[in-house]
Amino acid sequence: MNNENLESNNVTNNKVANINNILAALIIAISFIVMGISGSYAYFLNQVVDQNTTESKKVTVTSGDLQMTFATESDKYINVTDATLINDTELLTKGTNNYTEFSVTLPSTSAVNEASYLFYLTDFEITDNFKNDHVKWALFEEDSSFSESTTKLENAVAYGDFSSVVIEGTEAETGGRKKAKDYSLMSKGNPNVLLQNFKITKSDTAKKYRLYIWLSNDPENNQKSLLNGSLSAKVGFVGTTASSGSGE
Repeated sequence: MNNENLESNNVTNNKVANINNILAALIIAISFIVMGISGSYAYFLNQVVDQNTTESKKVTVTSGDLQMTFATESDKYINVTDATLINDTELLTKGTNNYTEFSVTLPSTSAVNEASYLFYLTDFEITDNFKNDHVKWALFEEDSSFSESTTKLENAVAYGDFSSVVIEGTEAETGGRKKAKDYSLMSKGNPNVLLQNFKITKSDTAKKYRLYIWLSNDPENNQKSLLNGSLSAKVGFVGTTASSGSGE
């Protein structure tokens, strides 16, 4: 009986070993497939290029062939200090100091016909009390000009709040703010569910965006603690193309 048990155990162990080997092989194979798919996309890192004009000094951030343009150097940043509570429906009339504008273009001289891109906040600093679901942001897209109807929250291409921000710094920086991880602007209410990248073609006109950050008024809660907070961040973007190759 003992010999039979030993033989049975050996057979079982061999089966387990074979299954483990098969799983390991599958994981390796899947990894190579994922790497192959990833390798078919060209990923570009941002490079900042200044463009001087007669009216103002425009700043263009390039990512591959894509261009994100700000009217001035300071427009790359968004700062919220000494903010007051406003209703979500009053962004256009009362949120005038808490937004920045920029545009994205794919030049007609581009080597690709279509590209996609995503936005995020970097160089991000925030006070502890602004890590709150009443400190909100919204990204709007408009072809020509912004109006009260287009800046309703339900018309935003992306929106959320800063309750899920990951604060990395332990020491307070300027204005009591602490360093935070780069923050994605590619969600609608749920930061764990990311939107697909925005797309643009060479035939498209420049896509114009406006990013708002504000303190959302909630009459049912005491929000005095928010009035002494602040944040500062730079708007960044990354462009990708679906063309084959490893990129530029």
